[in-house]
Amino acid sequence: MSAPIRARFPGVADVLPDLAPVSARPLPVTPAWTLAALAVAFVTYRHRNI
Repeated sequence: MSAPIRARFPGVADVLPDLAPVSARPLPVTPAWTLAALAVAFVTYRHRNI
């Protein structure tokens, strides 16, 4: 079984989406995750409808 991302990369734990609202810099992290999710959804949607 693989280790969680937090255990492998402790430096990025505060930018993961579950901890972003309580991290030291929530303002840039939360919109970044939202935009990344929307981009993935857009690419997937476009790929399925072509």
